[in-house]
Amino acid sequence: MMRRWHNVLTAVEAMLRRISVARRTIAVLVLLLLPLGVLSLVSITVLNTQQNAFRQSVQESIDTLMPLTTLEYYLQNARIDELEAETGKPVSDAHALAARIDSAFAQMRRAETSPDISVQLVESAHTAWAEARPAVEQLVAQAHIVRDTAPQLASSEQEIAQSIGDVQQARAQLTQAIKSRYDHAAHARHAQIVRLIWAWAATLLFAIVLIGVFVYSLLRPVRALNRVAERLESGEFGARVPTVGNDELTRLSQRFNAMVESWEHTQRDLLIQAEYDALTQVLNRRGIRSVLDIEFVAHRERHRPLSVLVLDLDRFKPINDTYGHGAGDRALVWIAEQITHTLRKTDHLGRYGGDEFLAVLPNTRQTEAIRLAERLTQSIDRAARGRPTLPALSVGAASTPEDGANADELVEAADAALYRHKQWRREQRAAKSLFQ
Repeated sequence: MMRRWHNVLTAVEAMLRRISVARRTIAVLVLLLLPLGVLSLVSITVLNTQQNAFRQSVQESIDTLMPLTTLEYYLQNARIDELEAETGKPVSDAHALAARIDSAFAQMRRAETSPDISVQLVESAHTAWAEARPAVEQLVAQAHIVRDTAPQLASSEQEIAQSIGDVQQARAQLTQAIKSRYDHAAHARHAQIVRLIWAWAATLLFAIVLIGVFVYSLLRPVRALNRVAERLESGEFGARVPTVGNDELTRLSQRFNAMVESWEHTQRDLLIQAEYDALTQVLNRRGIRSVLDIEFVAHRERHRPLSVLVLDLDRFKPINDTYGHGAGDRALVWIAEQITHTLRKTDHLGRYGGDEFLAVLPNTRQTEAIRLAERLTQSIDRAARGRPTLPALSVGAASTPEDGANADELVEAADAALYRHKQWRREQRAAKSLFQ
């Protein structure tokens, strides 16, 4: 599963890398700000609509309940005035109260009929009031109630009570309707808020994913550059940054790879210059000593025989003095070529000093090294015979463990053998000149 997601993310990153970082940044900003802006506007609109609807609902409730409540209040006052008139107590202006009640009924008729109020109940309450009104006005106008008016009082009181009951019932229905409407509106508001929350959550999740992919498309090539730089720092050659896409980071990776390639060429040249002799194109003293140390380790670990040859040019100083240093350089180049052609492919040759060379012969026993030294001197003597600008060669051979237990002892033994060989060659030349 993780591999699948990684493959998907890599594919998306490769697709994004085809777009420049600047355009990618603009696209990410647009994709982030556009839905956030739209969602913000929608949220503000929804919240304002809910607030206005709530205010309108409250106002409608007040406008609808207030007339009924006022009407009930006036009817209760009329009933109280009627009861007070029965006891002979002074009462309020009955005519004014009746006029207010009539005005309240008229106002409700003139107003738009609310679908939440039963019209029959309002009409029933008005009819009951209309029947009770004459008796109320007559009774409350008297200082004391008389006995023969008792039936009339009871009838008007019953009619007022019926009117009050109808108004109360209508107000209860309206209250229940308003409560139901409020509950429905509250549920709708809650559902809208939940949808807004989910929309914000989805938008934020989209933003997080988009930012994550965008950051990944930037960090992945940077991390690749860092890994390659660490490998190069550790001395590993051939490390390259993968180039994907066509953005600024891709071009940076390409330039980095070109720089690394140039650096590697320079490094190789420096290594060659550090370990190879510029004149003879064989290993220099440092290079041949490194090879000798490596082969000595192999000799100890694998118990392979190891031999060395120390080679020195004869007649080199007279060539320099007589024909100049240019001739001496050509003699060194020639002798290095002759030795290289005679040695085996597994052998190593290096310029150990001015006119001295060192050959390392891996997996070579003492007898084999001595035969190789003899073959070298003979072949070079034949090639240089009759050519005064070409030198002869003296060779000393040494092998381990016979001649030394380490590299220095082995070279010293071969050097000593070289001088013995030089002395022998001088004696041979002296004897030859005596007979001539």
